[in-house]
Amino acid sequence: MTLEQFLEQKRNMLLEIKTITCLMDEALEMEDTDKFLRLINDRQTFIDKINDVDEQVALIEHNTTTSQDNECNDTLREEISTLVKDIQVTNNKLQIRAEEFYGGIKKKLKDLKNAKRATQSYSSRNSQVYGYFIEKKK
Repeated sequence: MTLEQFLEQKRNMLLEIKTITCLMDEALEMEDTDKFLRLINDRQTFIDKINDVDEQVALIEHNTTTSQDNECNDTLREEISTLVKDIQVTNNKLQIRAEEFYGGIKKKLKDLKNAKRATQSYSSRNSQVYGYFIEKKK
């Protein structure tokens, strides 16, 4: 594959990551944690693929002695840079919302624990039941 093809492939995968990040935001808004976690895994798969593509691009750039960057490659690199910045902004907002959601869950669990403790302290305790031991000798 050529450098241009690798850059095009990276751009397409970044578009997928951007889409997945937006879907993660929707899943968090609907409080669908299963979908959110599944999307995190999907996004990580794309990130791993992009890392592989970056390695291939680095090899091509290292092995190429002449500057073969043309206008198309420069345009693709600018698009990739813009996409990465957009994804970072969206991801930062998503991370803040996820932390707020996680904090809400922690508060609900703490309130539930306190309610359980209050119920136990006001309810009657079972009285001690004494056990009996019967020895059977032959």
